Amino acid sequence: MYNLSEFTFQKLLEDSEGLADNLRAYINGFSPLARDIFEKFEFDNEIQKLDEANRLFEVMKAIASPEVDLSPAKLSNLRMGYLFEELVRKFNEQANEEAGDHFTELVRLYGDFEQNGLSEVKSDGQIEKQICSKIFDNREFGFLKITVERPLRLNFQASEERLARLSEQKAFQDLATSKKRKDAKVQQLEMEMGESLQNQILDALRCLDDNKLYMSRAEFMRDLERVLKNAGLKLKEPVIKAILAALAEADPQAEICRDKKGNPEPDSNLRDTEIVPLPDDITLSLPLEYDKDASVDELIKLVKGHCEEYLEAEVLPHVPDAWIDFSKTKVGYEIPLNRHFYVYQPPRPLDEIENDIKSLESDIMAMLGEVV
Repeated sequence: MYNLSEFTFQKLLEDSEGLADNLRAYINGFSPLARDIFEKFEFDNEIQKLDEANRLFEVMKAIASPEVDLSPAKLSNLRMGYLFEELVRKFNEQANEEAGDHFTELVRLYGDFEQNGLSEVKSDGQIEKQICSKIFDNREFGFLKITVERPLRLNFQASEERLARLSEQKAFQDLATSKKRKDAKVQQLEMEMGESLQNQILDALRCLDDNKLYMSRAEFMRDLERVLKNAGLKLKEPVIKAILAALAEADPQAEICRDKKGNPEPDSNLRDTEIVPLPDDITLSLPLEYDKDASVDELIKLVKGHCEEYLEAEVLPHVPDAWIDFSKTKVGYEIPLNRHFYVYQPPRPLDEIENDIKSLESDIMAMLGEVV
């Protein structure tokens, strides 16, 4: 959240005649999300009311007073919560005498502390009893966000179309650049040598069969190393990666690309996340660290089996080659009100909906007839 206005509370008070307009300008200087809050509460109307009643200056003066300190150091979250509830109660009751009834009912439900407690609610104009109170363990609000990986599968081809992509790779482009800014001759020489190297690489790659589609990166690498060796080229790792990136395309039918240890490499484009409820038998609080480089090893010891069961039941039937990268596991909490309190309402019968549509069509045709 930010504010781009030039005003502060003290500057606003220095111009009592223009206070209303300046306060609006101050509010408009906030970020869109903050302005949306002001608009929802129709703050502009409140400014107008206070200004017309000659009370705006006194209210702003009181708010700007050093004695008013609403910082967390002075006002705890609990006390701020009570303050917010009191404001909501007072303003709601001013707008609607029945608004306070909601708070009365909430207090009753909380006091009863009853599983599946019932309340009378209005639905489609009808008063009916619905479950409005449930009791949950803290664990039931927690979840694990796991990262699901799928293997990288690429095909390779040294066609002219793919060779043309090599010029778009930064590591390949950098071959024909120079950092010698002060010596123009040396700079020009290095650039010419770089361009020559680029051409040698392209010539070597054209020695590969441009019609052959490699379905295995390992096989392609063997042929690539062979043509580069025949050309007398020893390229650095970034340039090799640039060649692979240019000549590769994703292919679900290709062999899995593996690292030096034989482990499948993940495809970032196929990476996904899953929300997994905490295990029923887990004990809070969880063994979590909150440093920048915090480890989740202790957490994984508790939930690994649970996550693997979820993967087998919910993911592997659809993507059999998936696996979990446990190092990216995160813990979160939510209060899913819809999941626990939503009451399914079946749609109206089709005949009833059809009759309503026909009735509307008749009304529209009648109105059009009056116009014509």
